[in-house]
Amino acid sequence: MLGRILAALVAAWLITAALIGLCLAVFPKSAMDALAAVAVGIGVITAVFVWRATKRWAPRKATEFELQQGFDVHLGPNLLAVMFLVGVPSFGIFALLFWYLARSMPRRVDPLGMTLRDDRRIAWNDVVSVREVRVRKAGIPIGRRWEVSSASVTGNVVPVYLREGKAVLEFLSRVLDNRTIA
Repeated sequence: MLGRILAALVAAWLITAALIGLCLAVFPKSAMDALAAVAVGIGVITAVFVWRATKRWAPRKATEFELQQGFDVHLGPNLLAVMFLVGVPSFGIFALLFWYLARSMPRRVDPLGMTLRDDRRIAWNDVVSVREVRVRKAGIPIGRRWEVSSASVTGNVVPVYLREGKAVLEFLSRVLDNRTIA
């Protein structure tokens, strides 16, 4: 609930600030008052949109049936928010970079293997290693991911950026007999 509120407020602030900054740069002072009101209105509308959209992105736990049969994996709101937050100031360049990196994340996990978002497949029989990678900045842990590697393909499972991130890790630990999955 708090995450949804923060996402809505950040979206409103960013949109409003961007529009007011654009108005200041382009229009004379007399038109600025009306344009600032429009910018605040658009920011509020964006906040409402983000609030409603994040309802269906809530992380969920896989059912026992899904853990046996497999399930689709969706990108979570955290990745989409990061893509938006870094994409707006960089005119979409960093958003494209994050989209490219997301292609190595799973799209479907089933008893036979993992299908990545770029349609490559890692069969569980071909898995060579599963490695936890902890990302640190100045000695402070800021994230972690799991690299699932076969002979020719490496897939990344980043639970924070996947809606079913915990379920994917639980599925991996069951299928791969708890090999370095924590």
